[in-house]
Amino acid sequence: MMENGGITVEDNYPYYEGDGYCRRRGGYNERVTIDGYENVPRNNEHALMKAVAHQPVAVAIASGGSDFKFYGQGLFTEQDFCGFNIDHTVVVVGYGTDEDGDYWIIRNQYGTQWGINGYMKMQRGARNPQGVCGMAIQPAYPVKY
Repeated sequence: MMENGGITVEDNYPYYEGDGYCRRRGGYNERVTIDGYENVPRNNEHALMKAVAHQPVAVAIASGGSDFKFYGQGLFTEQDFCGFNIDHTVVVVGYGTDEDGDYWIIRNQYGTQWGINGYMKMQRGARNPQGVCGMAIQPAYPVKY
């Protein structure tokens, strides 16, 4: 992204599930650039929480499991099946607590038909320090100087 002069805004390339050609909307001039990125300390959900309080954070996760692929609603916990390999990236956009417990708000790229309008409530404070689906292994966020 840094070497290619930025990335266009999502409105120009909305998510579309399926094979085919890119359907560009709008002009090429609308783009976002970054100067670098910062890693959040690995396997540290408290540090991740501090980072998410300031901005969304990208996390690499295991997503090959059927429980993840077909998530519809509710709290996704460490008892649900994510898969075995880190193979996907999502964005942690917030966190909260409700009657189900502590959770992360995850934005996926599968479109609004997946999960809760494209989002997931994922358990926060897992027993495994890597977090549910390995979400605390490689968190990072972009920086602009």
